[in-house]
Amino acid sequence: PAAPNGAGVVVVHTAVGPRDLYLHWRAELLAAGGYTVLIADLLGDEHGQGWEPEWNSKAREPLNDRALSRKRMQASVAALAAVEGV
Repeated sequence: PAAPNGAGVVVVHTAVGPRDLYLHWRAELLAAGGYTVLIADLLGDEHGQGWEPEWNSKAREPLNDRALSRKRMQASVAALAAVEGV
């Protein structure tokens, strides 16, 4: 952010994954307000395949594992907390 306020926000994607343009638009708005933003990728969607039903139905299976989802979210919060100034 141009003028960081010291606060951080973890943003979690919808069912279509972390490459959703709306998600990035929201993150940009938060960053413009001084927040440091991390978009958590709970699907492991490095190529933006969340829109593809053949890919995303299998990718979502681990999300049914609450312990795994919790672990991924905790890792996201830890990564954001490690950013200097947050």
